[in-house]
Amino acid sequence: MYGNSSADTTHYERFLQEKLHRIQDIRHTRSTFSLRTLKLVTSADALLDNASV
Repeated sequence: MYGNSSADTTHYERFLQEKLHRIQDIRHTRSTFSLRTLKLVTSADALLDNASV
């Protein structure tokens, strides 16, 4: 899975049409958007602690 940080949905749609969908072997795409931040983690230690659970 790859991420694409776009300024807004219009920019993202343009990216899909002008770049991604022009690649011959790509037939379908699926996008997921986060509407808001549920939990903000700023330390790698917190991420490592949760990885062992």
